[in-house]
Amino acid sequence: MSSPVAARAQRLSPRKREFWVAGSLTMAITLPLDERIREFAAHHQSAAVDRIAQPLDLAGRPRDILPVLAAGALVPRMVGDAATSNAALDIGVGYAVATTAGSLLRRAIGRHRPDTAGQSLKFSPLRRLHEWHSFPSGHVVGVMALATGISMKANRPWVTSVTYGMASMVGLQRIYHERHWASDVVAGTLFGIAVGASTVRWREHQRSAHN
Repeated sequence: MSSPVAARAQRLSPRKREFWVAGSLTMAITLPLDERIREFAAHHQSAAVDRIAQPLDLAGRPRDILPVLAAGALVPRMVGDAATSNAALDIGVGYAVATTAGSLLRRAIGRHRPDTAGQSLKFSPLRRLHEWHSFPSGHVVGVMALATGISMKANRPWVTSVTYGMASMVGLQRIYHERHWASDVVAGTLFGIAVGASTVRWREHQRSAHN
């Protein structure tokens, strides 16, 4: 029989009703406006904004993030700092679970990315082609899961502001460069936060149960 601690760990995080209500309302508002938002982004691109937006693309790539997370878990462990190593590992596992689950979800849903036709409701589930992997945004799922884990572990308001601020900029970059619809970014935000938080909490409770 599972303990009360284990049972609580299985609940989906965040548990605040306001988070889910606000997220659902934002999705309901954004979805019908996807095509207008894409047109606005397309007509307001500039070289100056490109210089700011381009580096943000790197922040959402697993091949650039995973080595940093691995070092964050291994180096402290080598010098005997188990607490920091465990925190980095929790964040890394939350990121890995969120990005993997997000990738499977994108393939299952099969939403077409923004293109010249400007049709936001083109779906073809289980397609292998990259252009059909739009919903939710993989970059946003990853950076939001990462921001969530860092915020939970640091437990400092300024860290939360910085991490979520940077993650939000990545989301805006995906819309600006027409890689994703706005609703892809909203869905990626909700999914990344939920899976990241749930995974980190689960790992914390598992570790507590074994101590």
